[in-house]
Amino acid sequence: MFHRNLVADAEDRKQVEGIGIELFYLIVKDVGEETNFYPPTRQLFSSFLEVLGHEFVESDPGQCLRLVSTSIQNPGLVGTLTPHMNLVNTNTETLLEIYENVINIPDRDGDLAFVILSKVGTFLKHT
Repeated sequence: MFHRNLVADAEDRKQVEGIGIELFYLIVKDVGEETNFYPPTRQLFSSFLEVLGHEFVESDPGQCLRLVSTSIQNPGLVGTLTPHMNLVNTNTETLLEIYENVINIPDRDGDLAFVILSKVGTFLKHT
């Protein structure tokens, strides 16, 4: 696990966080039929995404829109990606962009739209 206290310099911390975020999306890009076919590989990739998402992606409010876009491009990963959408510090413009992306989701991916809008709805209910 990444321990923020071990990286004292703010610039170094920002660089480590940037690497963690990019590694998260690199792994997301590589998840597919081949990696899901073999259970140990599926579990390894799933664990990587869980840890990287928790440590780096959730703490960066700027990742919400990127998570939505990535979910739309990879509908099979929406269950893996949306838990890392932390809308707490998201501004109104980003929420509107998320909504705009969701309303453009094709009808055949209605479940995808539902999952993303549920996340936004839960956030709005608690604000």
